[in-house]
Amino acid sequence: MLQKKTRPIKSLSFVTVGLLILTFSLTVFALSPTVSIQIDPRPPFFSPSPVSMVAGAIIQWENRTHEVHTIRADDCLGRVRCSFNSRMIEPGGNFVVPDLPPGEYAYHCGIHPFMRGVFTIRGSSRNIQSSDI
Repeated sequence: MLQKKTRPIKSLSFVTVGLLILTFSLTVFALSPTVSIQIDPRPPFFSPSPVSMVAGAIIQWENRTHEVHTIRADDCLGRVRCSFNSRMIEPGGNFVVPDLPPGEYAYHCGIHPFMRGVFTIRGSSRNIQSSDI
């Protein structure tokens, strides 16, 4: 008889822990800054560009043109590593890249290679460098 009473309590514990983890995950995602980059039909094609952001930022390209585009990191051309590479982004669509490591990222449209942009991700604002003290 005792076993029957503990099973609902164990189930309730798992549900509670699961909800806490979900709440924490959604809170962290919501606290990440989002940087929007517009895909435009006229130069400079990506706006803003260049753009700088802190580590942990979510980058979102929004296609404001009447044509299909892609977003491909220039490092994909070397085939050693590829930081990000979108599928076709339809007019009105978007492409999201979460949480890249700090560095400078040059990118282009794979369909229209003359469309080029760049962004920089700085180290987290929570990191204190010894020269800052």
